[in-house]
Amino acid sequence: MKKTFPLLFLLLIVNIVYGQQYYVQRDYTYNVVTVPDTFEYIFNNTRNPENLIMKNGDIYCVHPNFIKKFLDNGTLDPNFGQNGSFNPNGMDFLITLNGIYLYSFNQIVKYNINGTIDLSYGQNGFANFGDLNNSKITNILVNEDGSVYVFTKSTDYAVSTFRVLPNGNYDTGFGMKYFGVGVRSILKGVNNSFFLLRDSSTNYKLIKYTTQGEIDNSFGNQGSIDILNSSVQFYINNIGEIFLFDYYKIEKYTTSGQKDISFGTNGTFVISSFNPVYPMFGDVPVWGRNIEFDDDNSILIFGHGTKYSSSFIFIGKITSSGILDTNFNGGSSYFLNTQSEGIFKGVKTNDGFYKASASTRLSMTTNKLGIIRYKRVDGALQVSEANIQKLQIYPNPIEDILTIELNANEKLQKLNIYAIDGRLVFTGTELKSNLKFLPSGDYIAEIKTSKNTYSKKIIKK
Repeated sequence: MKKTFPLLFLLLIVNIVYGQQYYVQRDYTYNVVTVPDTFEYIFNNTRNPENLIMKNGDIYCVHPNFIKKFLDNGTLDPNFGQNGSFNPNGMDFLITLNGIYLYSFNQIVKYNINGTIDLSYGQNGFANFGDLNNSKITNILVNEDGSVYVFTKSTDYAVSTFRVLPNGNYDTGFGMKYFGVGVRSILKGVNNSFFLLRDSSTNYKLIKYTTQGEIDNSFGNQGSIDILNSSVQFYINNIGEIFLFDYYKIEKYTTSGQKDISFGTNGTFVISSFNPVYPMFGDVPVWGRNIEFDDDNSILIFGHGTKYSSSFIFIGKITSSGILDTNFNGGSSYFLNTQSEGIFKGVKTNDGFYKASASTRLSMTTNKLGIIRYKRVDGALQVSEANIQKLQIYPNPIEDILTIELNANEKLQKLNIYAIDGRLVFTGTELKSNLKFLPSGDYIAEIKTSKNTYSKKIIKK
């Protein structure tokens, strides 16, 4: 019998205030979330972050036989579906902010965002489209107005599309558009436009289509821009600017499909420009997993760093002009931390926070996929190694008695000791504390004084 373990998620939270410098820090008051074994089994065994979907910060675990929605405390959302879950019956699906769309062969089934079927869509939630000329539905794009572009593929891999109205009816005014073979991917644009990435004789082309399914000849070079790498990720912000991301660099194109040479250096920002440094490790090479746009279209980059067989969480932020954002994390423009093994995917929520799924370090020998919370602190670090020079905490490593020495004008108010998974394991108010009872391992000492709050990693022998 295969043994499973509770799954933890990694939650990275950064609250953005423009024009004001702030810091990012681990929130040790946040209890690490555990969720049912079925969630962990699906996610941990496939190691596929696509099984964890986050929309506006909501967490969904997806599987051919269920879609489950979880609250931040790790429990199923009782207001979603039936007791937090519903069965998609093996259909593909797309989770949007205003509904969940299931699709397969020749039909679309729409569910409300609370996991109940939308009876106003099609016929009691089902929209059927006949035999589709021996093709089957392979992808859909949901527009801002609720209409849906439905893409089909035939047995010879020819791609076609038609549009479905917000009520689930076939849009006869749009008809059926035929694109032939060679379509590699589909991308949603703004104002109900869409893009196709297609093979060409020498490379690939990103082609823009209008709301009527016709090539937009005002875009790029007669409707397209050339792409050298088909594996690049495409992102479009809320004003229609296009960003190409290949983990190590970001290229920007204007809404008209021209390379924006005012962005970064001649239209490109290189991730290594952050040049992050970590104590005892020096320079740490980093790369991105995905990017997210903030409200002012500045860019947050979620990713990894590695050095000396150690892995790091990396979060970097650049302005909409492709310049390091010096308001992010105290002027450094990046956040780097060794307590996790890097990020799979990060998202921005509407309330200005960020979440990311990642592998988190629970001890020196144990890593699990999990959620840790980070928070923004305005003006100065409250819990940080940056101010640690103002106090002494010893010995470290420790066997039993931990001693704290403060500045003459400071008084100790509270000492909190947290396990690496965020659990509070000790609270005291004395400058000397007996920690002999703690198991061996890594801990965080949070020292609250009359003037400051500090944190320091300690090791228990």
